[in-house]
Amino acid sequence: TGARVGVELSSIKPGSLCEAIGIQPGDPVTQVTGIAVTSPQDPATLLKELTESSEFQVNVLGADGQNRSLTYSVGQ
Repeated sequence: TGARVGVELSSIKPGSLCEAIGIQPGDPVTQVTGIAVTSPQDPATLLKELTESSEFQVNVLGADGQNRSLTYSVGQ
């Protein structure tokens, strides 16, 4: 369909939560804990809200076109 899916993260800061989760530069984030990401503000807002969670899941669409589910546990 050509519809844009998720929000692409163009750069990942070294030592950041995104790097710890395993998100690669250019990976579109499509969901955070089952909540669809549809605007550029969504990933940052959702990740900020999840900082008190012990574990959460981020879905990204990899460069190979495959969906990947990345789980982060506090203390990893």
